[in-house]
Amino acid sequence: TNIVLDAPLTQKGRDQCAKIRSVAAKLEGVELIIASPLTRALQTAHITFQDHLPYNTNTKPSSSSREVKWIAHEGIREELGMLLCNKRRPLSETELDFPEVDYTYLPHAHNGGKKD
Repeated sequence: TNIVLDAPLTQKGRDQCAKIRSVAAKLEGVELIIASPLTRALQTAHITFQDHLPYNTNTKPSSSSREVKWIAHEGIREELGMLLCNKRRPLSETELDFPEVDYTYLPHAHNGGKKD
């Protein structure tokens, strides 16, 4: 059997995020994006709010070019249950895939002053 730990976003989910990206791109005054530290939640946020990522904000007009803060927080996870797909992978792996996200609000200490 295949064990899926911290399941990624499905292709259907990616397609749904891509469809609403144009709406999210038009949002003005975005200052903060908070996502669960699960991979599929971070993927959802990154696809949907791609235009608000720090490396994309310089392409916007000066009034909305302020850097948007990205935070991962356990408090908004959809489940903290027993299913393996809802258990997150090691934070060190997640940080490599999503380096612009602030992980300091997660409960366990991690090297470099970040939490795991």
